[in-house]
Amino acid sequence: MATLIFLFTLFTASLIIIAYNRFAWQRGWPVSKLFESDNNFIKIIAMLSMITAFVTAFFFTTWYYVLIAAFVSWFVGTTITTLFRSATQIFAIVLWLTSYVFLLYDLF
Repeated sequence: MATLIFLFTLFTASLIIIAYNRFAWQRGWPVSKLFESDNNFIKIIAMLSMITAFVTAFFFTTWYYVLIAAFVSWFVGTTITTLFRSATQIFAIVLWLTSYVFLLYDLF
């Protein structure tokens, strides 16, 4: 169960990290240097994490649960971004790191 929570939170946090700058620019919110460029280190790691979480989830559950979870992650990510506005940048990184706590919990 902790593995699925890890994959869900990792996918959601990575989605927020990747999509925040365009979402914020459309609404006139501030964007930090960390989220500004499309080619920075954190976005590349988030993209790899998102793809890995999506593919790995197929090994732990059936395919339609993965697609439902991807849609729910998109909805949760959009909701978090809308609610927290510029604080989403910090919240996404904390959520991304918290997802690895679920992984460590599952491993030990």
